[in-house]
Amino acid sequence: MALFSSGGKAVDTKVASGGTESVFSGGKAISATISSGGFDIVSSGGVDSATTVQSGAIQQIFSRGTAKGAIVFGGPLQAQQVFAGGTALNTTLHADRRLDGFASVTSIVGVVEDVVEAGGTSVLTKVLSGGIQDIFLGTAINTTVSSGGHQDVTGGFTSITMVSSGGEQEVFSGGTARTTTIGGGGVQVIESSGIASATTLGSSAVSEVRSHGTAIATTIGAGGTQSVQSGGTTSAATISSGGTLIVDSGGLADPTTILGHGIEIIHSGGVDSGALIKGGTQFDSGLANSGTLFAGSQVVQSGGTANAWIVSGGTEIVGSGGEAVGVLIKHGGKQIVSGGSTFFVAVSSGGEQDVGPGGTAETLTIAGIGKVFGGGIVSGGGIFGGASAISGGTEIVGSGGTTSLFAVVPAARRSSIPPALPSARS
Repeated sequence: MALFSSGGKAVDTKVASGGTESVFSGGKAISATISSGGFDIVSSGGVDSATTVQSGAIQQIFSRGTAKGAIVFGGPLQAQQVFAGGTALNTTLHADRRLDGFASVTSIVGVVEDVVEAGGTSVLTKVLSGGIQDIFLGTAINTTVSSGGHQDVTGGFTSITMVSSGGEQEVFSGGTARTTTIGGGGVQVIESSGIASATTLGSSAVSEVRSHGTAIATTIGAGGTQSVQSGGTTSAATISSGGTLIVDSGGLADPTTILGHGIEIIHSGGVDSGALIKGGTQFDSGLANSGTLFAGSQVVQSGGTANAWIVSGGTEIVGSGGEAVGVLIKHGGKQIVSGGSTFFVAVSSGGEQDVGPGGTAETLTIAGIGKVFGGGIVSGGGIFGGASAISGGTEIVGSGGTTSLFAVVPAARRSSIPPALPSARS
């Protein structure tokens, strides 16, 4: 057994099987080699530098002890053990580690697991191919996960993580991942009761929000995709140009901002509440509730419903089998009813509704422009000012209207005409 205390210093010590190197307060050990079956113990106030821990050996760093530049090779489970208050700096791990203390600048190489326990903190870690960083009730800051590497957040907290192509971050129950960047080809998986906030998805990056998982304030960049599975939730997501958000049956997006050339796909049974479309496109086969279309388009597909929307710009297209209910079309906005149905729609001055073949519009209030094309039907409402029916269309005007194909009400009289009354729906 080699003991080094205050003022003691050892260089190039060799510790054989069954032997122990102990570095106490004030002692220093430099470039030691710990062979299989040997122990390296760094106690309070001791400093251990450039130690090589060979396969089968163990290094233990206790409170206020410091190990710098250790190279830890494969061996028993947790060949480096950093206890509460201990510090490991510039470590290269080829073997598993348990971290209850503090570690800075770690490289995890090969099939190795670095477990950050409660109270443990890891800063500036690189997880290389085959490596796993397991944040188990601890904290990891500034981690880089390379191709083939894996970060598991199992009850702990991570901040400022970079997941490169081929790398993966998985957030489990009780875990929180904040400010993660998923690079091209990287993957993020948010499991039940896991939370990921302020994630940025790059080209070909994927984020999967699984049942009871939660994503908050995700930015989906060009080529990136976030999918929200049944029971999962994404809140305050932003879809940038070229990005895609997919809301599967049972999934919830609340709310979403869709920028120019961004795409949101709501499958049957999926829900988006409060979306803001600002140049991109929303394809709705589920339920899109209480959103606003500023620019771009919303396409309500078969089985889809758009409820309580404001169309203040861009175009809402209600396709065959789709339904729009309670829509306000403001100045600059346009609704095209192409084979679908609309109910309780108000068209303000400067707005426009076009009802095409097979389309149905019921219970309308129109102060702007209403156009009915061949095969289209408008029924059950008062048509106020500028309404027109093109050859082959049918317009049935309710109370206060006329039986002609269009009714133009002078501007002076519009304020005295009550809004359209709801009509019965079969």
